[in-house]
Amino acid sequence: MRSPDPTGHFDWLDGESAELQVLNIYKADHPGDTVQDGRHSWFGRLRPDIQNDTTHKWLDVKPFSLDGQDRAIGTVFKYAPAVLFGWLPDLGYEPSKSEINLDGVPHGIFQAGGIVFYFDLDKNIREIELAMTLLAAKMFSNYLQLSLGQAASAGVRTVGADDSARADTVPSITALIGLL
Repeated sequence: MRSPDPTGHFDWLDGESAELQVLNIYKADHPGDTVQDGRHSWFGRLRPDIQNDTTHKWLDVKPFSLDGQDRAIGTVFKYAPAVLFGWLPDLGYEPSKSEINLDGVPHGIFQAGGIVFYFDLDKNIREIELAMTLLAAKMFSNYLQLSLGQAASAGVRTVGADDSARADTVPSITALIGLL
């Protein structure tokens, strides 16, 4: 996070601290793996906050605010082409620790869609749960749209007697998902 969060709740120093703490948790959770921070780039300006060179997985760290969620969706699309080179978001990662500390204030962390979000534990947890649910649904919708669209444009086909029927349904499924 290089610019201030418009809510004023998180600043770039919070982001830097959160990234470092999450990176250290990730490294501890992946002993023996070669893990780098966002100072190393793949191709030009693509620099996820956490890169696991052993598993070819990536994670980004964002504040759980409206701005952070917006940036998270952009991040998923930004790094989507990396799949062509074998790099995927670490969707199955569950941090062994669920808390980090920013300026003496405990913050929770969770991972969704390759993004590790941090949030102030003293704020309304019910609102966070609702927002997480909505964000997860939106990110899943965007991911499916991207995946189905890329598969259709690349001519990816399944094996079986109903190949043409399946290929014809991709635009319909994409349109339905767009309604979410």
